[in-house]
Amino acid sequence: MEPKGRYLSFQVNAWQATIGKLDAESKAPLEYPLGSLDWVSELLIFQVHPDVAVSMDTIERQLERQVQRTRAERVNPDAIALLDADNAKALVKVKHRSDGGWQVWPWHGHAPFSRVAHAVMDAASCIRAETGGEIRFWNRSFDEQLRQEMQPRLDGLSVDFFGLMQSGFSST
Repeated sequence: MEPKGRYLSFQVNAWQATIGKLDAESKAPLEYPLGSLDWVSELLIFQVHPDVAVSMDTIERQLERQVQRTRAERVNPDAIALLDADNAKALVKVKHRSDGGWQVWPWHGHAPFSRVAHAVMDAASCIRAETGGEIRFWNRSFDEQLRQEMQPRLDGLSVDFFGLMQSGFSST
């Protein structure tokens, strides 16, 4: 197999197109390698509804301090990426919405689900600690009971977490 041959070029292009489609269509992969049925609607998305307005600079600094083994990078005026501090792979997207709220969700395709999932949940909690207010997860209050139920389940595979979401959480 040629290192720069047609087959490997095809595989690289297919991978890049799929990762781009996940981002553009707000989809989540269940596992890799991706097949035609291995993606679903984004399954790990948090909304933070703040009590007080806090600047992007403050949130960026606090995310870097409080979300373990990450560094924050402003990707545009209203968005921050959290990168793995060891290898600079993208883990989390944070968007300051026009309504003043915050959206936190995975940056798929660069790290295992368990690494990304914990960073996403920690980032949402960090923002809530700075802004007050409430965290919502799939239109539900992300209270301590739901947090405790989800925390250990983030260590598995995304397909297992998807199954859990389909069956509902015990706190539902």
